Amino acid sequence: MRVSRNVRHFDVSPHAWIAVAVSLLFAVLDGLQIIGLSFHWTSLLLHLVLVLIYNRLLHMISFRVEDRLSAGWVQTIILFFPGVGFLIGSFVFIGLLLFRFRHDFYEEYENYVYYSPQSMESYNINVEAESNRLPFREILMSGEPVGKKEALFSLLQYEGNNKVQLFNEALRNEDPEVVHYAATSLNYLNEQYIRNIKKWTLLLQQDEKSWETWKELLETYRLYLGSQLLTEELAMEVRQTFKQWIGRGLIQFPDEPRFIAELCNLARMEKDYQTAIRLAGQLSHVGDYRYMIYLTQAEKMYAEGKLNELSLLAQQWLDSSVEVPDEHLPAIQFWKELKEQGVPQADHLYMRYR
Repeated sequence: MRVSRNVRHFDVSPHAWIAVAVSLLFAVLDGLQIIGLSFHWTSLLLHLVLVLIYNRLLHMISFRVEDRLSAGWVQTIILFFPGVGFLIGSFVFIGLLLFRFRHDFYEEYENYVYYSPQSMESYNINVEAESNRLPFREILMSGEPVGKKEALFSLLQYEGNNKVQLFNEALRNEDPEVVHYAATSLNYLNEQYIRNIKKWTLLLQQDEKSWETWKELLETYRLYLGSQLLTEELAMEVRQTFKQWIGRGLIQFPDEPRFIAELCNLARMEKDYQTAIRLAGQLSHVGDYRYMIYLTQAEKMYAEGKLNELSLLAQQWLDSSVEVPDEHLPAIQFWKELKEQGVPQADHLYMRYR
């Protein structure tokens, strides 16, 4: 959709009328002092004083960014054209007020931002049940705008791991409305994480001994890194910042295993399995984290293609008293079954379960 430059001045702030009045007043004052002083050099000094006052007044008036751009070049004209410049400025602000433009793109954007579903039943679409079936994706491909909005708003409330994946799929949709909604939603999700991180870091700067605040910050970073919202370059920066906070946390709570666990998870993300195994070894006797020594070893074996060793480790893990987290249980059971049935040697097996 082609958007003209004129739409940037839609819904100009009503404070522009103040700018009009001030511009006309200063045009009169500037003109009178220039005529009265017969263009003496002191008249230029008084002109500069008026320009400075005008500049400060504009900063006190609430303008959008787009309108401040207009005000910027208006002030340039005023500076170099005494008297007449203020008059031109008043005409510019009058023009912004009288000639407003509306465009379907901005109207649709506002409708999306302030949209609320017609009923709670439609709002609570079961995304988890529908996202893996064709009908949910057909909603995004249909020509009905309301259905797309309902689906995408429900997706915002969905806490499944494939939320971002579904939004990314919507970005490739042929319908520009779907792409717009998906991009706005992804940006919203990203900003939510950033706001939460800023919130908890500010609180920690005030009180670094608050363990509850540390837990919130660690959890927010963990979810952000696992959200699939970040590119690899940005994820690397976030991981580095996260490591710095973990280092500060270890200074305050040197015996808290949660920090070591988070470092271990970061090493797993970076595929530094040796470091991950070393850190997991420090947690091998800590109840909630005993499973990590098995998990890191299994991931290393899988990355190296040691399928026989992996199946033996899976059997050992399941036979031990160490509980397997639900998210890893299907994979461990799969490798246990392969041990019982024999590990196939076909090359495609590794790629299939990669």
